[in-house]
Amino acid sequence: EFEILRMSCKTMLLLSNVGDDLGAEVLRDKTNGGPAKRIIELLDHQADDIIILALSLVFNLSVCNPSIATSTPGSPKEGKIVEGKIGRKNSIANIKENLKVFVDAKLVPKLKALVETKTSVDVRTNALKVVSNLVVGEHSRLIIREGIMEAVIRLIKTRNVLSPSQDVIEALWVIVNIACDGQPHEKKKTVDMGGLSILISTLASVDSEVKVMALEGLDHFLTVEDAALQASIKEQFVKEGGTKAVEESARGSFATSDQIPLAKALELLKKHFPDVEKALGADGIGVAKEEDAMEIGRTDDDLDDDEEDDKPDKEGEESIKVVVRCRPFIKVLEVIHIL
Repeated sequence: EFEILRMSCKTMLLLSNVGDDLGAEVLRDKTNGGPAKRIIELLDHQADDIIILALSLVFNLSVCNPSIATSTPGSPKEGKIVEGKIGRKNSIANIKENLKVFVDAKLVPKLKALVETKTSVDVRTNALKVVSNLVVGEHSRLIIREGIMEAVIRLIKTRNVLSPSQDVIEALWVIVNIACDGQPHEKKKTVDMGGLSILISTLASVDSEVKVMALEGLDHFLTVEDAALQASIKEQFVKEGGTKAVEESARGSFATSDQIPLAKALELLKKHFPDVEKALGADGIGVAKEEDAMEIGRTDDDLDDDEEDDKPDKEGEESIKVVVRCRPFIKVLEVIHIL
């Protein structure tokens, strides 16, 4: 029975990889109480493999694109289309609607339990990926109210942020997404819990991408919309050595020619602490090019590969769409419900 359940979940996961707003179509089906309810029940399964597949289904059926937070600027009301590397696409409006279906089916308490109790790094990583996207889907209020943010911060404080494992990276993304997309009072609560201190500490990481992530989060905390709160966070940032940490990060990145975190650190200092940025400039510290530091070190071949990756696999996508039209989700869900 376990193998049948595992293969049923895998089949459903594969079918959810391609489709135009497919998540909304599947979640509208109310057979046996609807798929969201049964998928969330699987988060209590004893086998980590099943839990990871269930989390992947939540992610695929609701979000479909892990980079939505940074790749889709603009108002969600525009119904902007998000395109994945294998041709999947989903409107932001549907993403929010789909996430709400899972939230209404009591997803959030299950996620908290997984973050707090599971020893498997893979389970925590997948759970935190869903948590991070709930923030983008305007459910940050629940993340804080239900205690997940506290659990996330406790997890990070017990781990090594200088050379973080994948679950810690995903936990850091939760804080960064709150900084980028949370409401001012949610940002304040996250700062009060220690989120600001964690991102400052993370600037000493050996991982360039993690440093850039931390700098992005710090920048957004420092530019919170409420003027009084902004002044308070800036004061705390300075008191906790944030300015010095960013300066040291810039110097370290310059010494190793690590242009992307260097550019991000200088950008933050120029915006919030211009005197420090000028002092670094006087010492000869700056990015190699002014136009687009994010493209430094990338070759024409890299860009060609990106363009090729972005092209949908027409033949493969069409064949899966044909299968989807036969409504296999109904049959797969029936198997999952039986088991």
